[in-house]
Amino acid sequence: MSVAVATQLAEVVGRILLRRAARAGRLKGRHSVTDQSPDL
Repeated sequence: MSVAVATQLAEVVGRILLRRAARAGRLKGRHSVTDQSPDL
């Protein structure tokens, strides 16, 4: 496997994980931390 392919793969996986973590944090924060502002 070439370095370019490995780098690209890591980039895609990292982006997916970041998106998933952001979504999970948003859902979690909506219930507990940001009760007064549910839009966040």
